[in-house]
Amino acid sequence: MIIVIAKFPTVYYGREEEFKKWFEWSNNLLKETPGLISRKLAKDRNQNYIAIVEFDSFDSFKTMHSSNKHKIIHERTSSLFSGIPKPEFFEIINTISGL
Repeated sequence: MIIVIAKFPTVYYGREEEFKKWFEWSNNLLKETPGLISRKLAKDRNQNYIAIVEFDSFDSFKTMHSSNKHKIIHERTSSLFSGIPKPEFFEIINTISGL
């Protein structure tokens, strides 16, 4: 399993609610993506938005990232922020669940 943490560019002033709705819409669009385990929106302590995304493999990430759905999702971001999210990739080595 891999985790992708994508740091979003600063959301334009006054566009935070629209940004959150966009993220929810994009989750609905991607929810049937093969290999996608979860996708969450969070804020760091500096109030910057990040996406935390789990995939079963890096190949699943690459397939989703090159899909038409992904292109459609990012076409809608120009009114919300400038630039693209910056992803960092992590391979899960050990885990505990059920807590």
